[in-house]
Amino acid sequence: MPGTPRLLKEIADIMAATVVETFNGMFEQSVVTASVGRFGQSEAAGKTSACLVLKNANGVPAKLYFTFDDQMLALTARSFFAAELSDDPVIRSDIACAVANIVGTKVKNCLNGYGNAFEMTFPFVVPPTDIEPGRDAVHLHFAYNDRDGRVSDGGVIVNFMMKEQQSAGRC
Repeated sequence: MPGTPRLLKEIADIMAATVVETFNGMFEQSVVTASVGRFGQSEAAGKTSACLVLKNANGVPAKLYFTFDDQMLALTARSFFAAELSDDPVIRSDIACAVANIVGTKVKNCLNGYGNAFEMTFPFVVPPTDIEPGRDAVHLHFAYNDRDGRVSDGGVIVNFMMKEQQSAGRC
């Protein structure tokens, strides 16, 4: 079951729709799915990342990593806070974790709909350089309109990783 193309497509669709709906509806942003790309550790500056872990009693762990452009989070914060608070790293981290929680809950419900028993950790902030490279099953980029109204790719990057556990006798 884990890693099947149909399941991964469904998870990608859920993540894409949920990120767009959350930012456009709840946070009054203009966010769209965008190109797929990567950012390196040298490009990690100016980003806030959050992680959540989906733990399954059946031994199939999954992780979701979210990386947000800090300018996008500051714009989002302005929908709820005074301008001077919008650049506060704590507020940006709270928004990042809130989005991770919303998306993670929908992904968990999808996986559990296939007979799994996933439990979700609370989202937590991680340095962007701590995101596990090269194991993601789904990788999505989202663009947003920056402060000047220009479209900026990489406003949100989501990586979904799911790995089957190997039995004790296998390498």
